[in-house]
Amino acid sequence: MSFWTLVYRSLLFYRRTHFAVALGVAAATAVLTGALVVGSSVRGSLRALTLERLGRIDEVVVTDRFFRAQLANELAQTQAFTANYSAIAPVILFPSVTIGQAEGPDRRHVGNVLAIGCDASFWELGAPSAGNDVRPEVLPGKDEIVLNAPLAEALGVAVGDKVTLRLPAANEVPADSPLGRKSERVASAPNLTVTAIIPAQGLGQFALRPNQTAPRNCYVATETLQRVLKEEGQVNALLIAGKSVSVPPGKEASAALAAALAPTLADFGVRIERITRTFKPQNDNAEQDAEQVAPRTIYDYYHITTNRMIFSPAAARAIREGAGELPLQPVLTYLANTIALAEPPGDGQSGVPYSTITAVDSLPRIGPLLDKQGQPIALAVDEISLNSWTADSLGAKLGDVLRVDYFAPETTHGAAVQTSATFKLAAILPLTEPVSGYSRRGPPEYDQPPTLLNDPDLTPVVQGITDQDSINDWDPPFPFDQSRIRPEDDTYWQNHRTTPKAFISLAAGEKLWGSRFGDVTSFRIPADSVPDLNKLREQILHALQAHQEELGFRFLPVKRQGLEASSGATPFDVLFLFLSFFIIAAALMLVSVLFKLGVDQRLRELGTLLALGWERRRAGWALLSEGVLVSVVGSLLGIVIGVGYAWLMITGLKTWWVGAITTPFLSLHVTWPSLAIGFFSGALVSMLTIAWSLRQLRGVATRQLLGGRVGVEAVAGRRSWLVIALALALFVTALALALLATTLGGEAQAGAFVGGGAAVLTGILLVVWNALRAPRETSVASAARLDLNRLAWGTAQRNPARSTLTIGLMAAATFLIVSMSAFRLDPTLSGA
Repeated sequence: MSFWTLVYRSLLFYRRTHFAVALGVAAATAVLTGALVVGSSVRGSLRALTLERLGRIDEVVVTDRFFRAQLANELAQTQAFTANYSAIAPVILFPSVTIGQAEGPDRRHVGNVLAIGCDASFWELGAPSAGNDVRPEVLPGKDEIVLNAPLAEALGVAVGDKVTLRLPAANEVPADSPLGRKSERVASAPNLTVTAIIPAQGLGQFALRPNQTAPRNCYVATETLQRVLKEEGQVNALLIAGKSVSVPPGKEASAALAAALAPTLADFGVRIERITRTFKPQNDNAEQDAEQVAPRTIYDYYHITTNRMIFSPAAARAIREGAGELPLQPVLTYLANTIALAEPPGDGQSGVPYSTITAVDSLPRIGPLLDKQGQPIALAVDEISLNSWTADSLGAKLGDVLRVDYFAPETTHGAAVQTSATFKLAAILPLTEPVSGYSRRGPPEYDQPPTLLNDPDLTPVVQGITDQDSINDWDPPFPFDQSRIRPEDDTYWQNHRTTPKAFISLAAGEKLWGSRFGDVTSFRIPADSVPDLNKLREQILHALQAHQEELGFRFLPVKRQGLEASSGATPFDVLFLFLSFFIIAAALMLVSVLFKLGVDQRLRELGTLLALGWERRRAGWALLSEGVLVSVVGSLLGIVIGVGYAWLMITGLKTWWVGAITTPFLSLHVTWPSLAIGFFSGALVSMLTIAWSLRQLRGVATRQLLGGRVGVEAVAGRRSWLVIALALALFVTALALALLATTLGGEAQAGAFVGGGAAVLTGILLVVWNALRAPRETSVASAARLDLNRLAWGTAQRNPARSTLTIGLMAAATFLIVSMSAFRLDPTLSGA
């Protein structure tokens, strides 16, 4: 009889035993395959969710400033765009707005709503080929709005109802700055008519961040939001679509697209203008020389300002780089609540109130602090210079110590906190008074030449202050005591507006008023130092574009990041494998025991083969070959059962244990790699288990095999105190984890719970196994007196490994059921 004939006939003859072994292999393979399929299902579901919520959108530019919508068309004309991308939509995005019912006695309000100001170009970014082309039949027009189903349900509104949309008002000055507004930062779009409610599918669940929870979105016409925000023709985001729905452009394409984006100075909120003041004396004598009445230039410079009042550190750095070797003068102007003499100490209300102070290091020609010889006056860090009006108002003289009260530039939540600094008066410089102040006809008129100090442009524009005709009309964002305003203070405003009343060094200003928002309010360059204004603009623009990512123009590859995230930093398959570890171990132990039982039935057959001259190795290979074939068949059956097991797990996570995943977004995704890995892993582990079982027959004599006994007495041994100590250590660990779990939450609590349960289960099994290992001597006379319980214990003691396996299998199943129940009852334990 040939080798394979023997193997084939043995498989048929012992088919019942092999069928039981195959079922054990199928159980282990099913758990392995099921865990892998569950992991691939989680990844596949997250991938599908990413593709659905983004449609064709691959790249997003979202800034904290508004820029020209025309920038989208300019980008679409570039080679980098046409090579890898197909469409672009300029939109307005506000990720967290509030919307409420406009009518009714009990008006509902919903927060954390994504507001999208868009037109038809946005809806063209859907993915009709993937079945995600969700769009309203009629796009929203003026004073109209479209809601997605989750938002409409939360609001309790239907088509035709009216809602009010509240969103952040455009305010370029940071709210945490004392000059940033803390109130009136909400713009309202009232009485918007709901024209459609779309399902939360496709762009109906558009979101920039991956989230299993269906987002609450509202869609408004771009023009409506631009009108409410007073940002006509402006947007704050670009949505860019690639040429494939499921395969986003690579990193090289993203880098090329970012390099092709070319914002203008206006998009960066930067303005360069020429500031010139001239003086033309009155010609009272007709015979006077014409040269004596020619206009006289007081100052002439290029002024670089930002619509954010203060340059961010990145923007200031870019301006300096762009200016190159040109004489660039940084300026920092701040508002002082009070300028007063330090001695004698006042009540905090005396002195000159609400004055602008400029921190600047003077340059030739533009000053602003020049001596009689036209040389810059250098101030020390503790020195201050006043204009003549302020010095006269205070009665100050050179050498006096002045106290400057001001609001700290950076505080918690922008709270106004007043602080003070003292300076020594180092210079008093003349300020020319006009014959008539500011009026609707224009700037003030002078009969005497103004000085370099007559420059209101040293102060940046602050809405509610610099745009008012009188101090009494101020609407400042900081605490303002109007009763402190004296008639002469309002007269100064009428004549000089925001002209600074005092000057300190730039180093002192940066120390007192610099913050994370920046330390420069403007830059000045002498006009005669700039031969070509266009070249200057180009240099500044190129420098800003080199830092455009820091300035907010950053491309986010949202689809590529979403797909990478869907593959997951969390190995879901490994997580489920750990949860199923005891079942897998029990199944493998079952395979070992069942195969060994089958071998025990064939001991005489094995002994006969050896007696007939078969080599022990060849006989072993015959048994192992049977085990391999049984493992293959069992693994094939196991992957079928595993898919069903995964389906059951997915169904449970979508229904009974939905708290573990927040929302039922999962669906079954069966992949060939999961099935292949499950099959080969199950088969290989089962083969190794069978091979390990056969190793125990290596030292058995042929005489014992022919007798049908292997020597059960060799199985038992002594109790091990080391095992007892290990079991006690596991019990202590379980108790510590249980106590620790009471102070934790989420994933940490879940880990402590599972770890404690595993420690208890392992400890109990060690105790049972150790108790069964000790031999029991039973005489023939006493055997007749054995009751049923003692007989059962004795039988279990004959094979402690097999008995421990049975207990472990039941305990593992119980542990798994209790764990899943706990996950279902307490969603905080899910950790997902």
